Amino acid sequence: MLRKTAVYLLTLFVFITLMNAGFSQEAKKDVKKESKTSATVNPKAPVNKDQGKDLKKPKAPPSMKSIACLQPGCGLWAKSHSAKELRILMKRHAKKYHKTDLTFQQLKAMVKKHEQK
Repeated sequence: MLRKTAVYLLTLFVFITLMNAGFSQEAKKDVKKESKTSATVNPKAPVNKDQGKDLKKPKAPPSMKSIACLQPGCGLWAKSHSAKELRILMKRHAKKYHKTDLTFQQLKAMVKKHEQK
């Protein structure tokens, strides 16, 4: 009987200890989330005179760019927002399929910018 009671109390003690550890970890996560979402004020930052006005300007949508392979009979054509991505694609294509190395200036000249309507 005494042995059963001791095992029961020991089990209860371990259970409570583990539960407290779990709750304290969750509390730490909640504190970290709150501290990241709360705004911090920098006292040395300049004061904005136009605080009542909406200072966010609408961003223009990124323009699309395209590139096409200039070799006759090759139909590679690609379109993207990133000119760098297109230059990398064309450089790999030229090296693999046409066995040529293109310079940065050649690649830059091949990228065409399309205006948004």
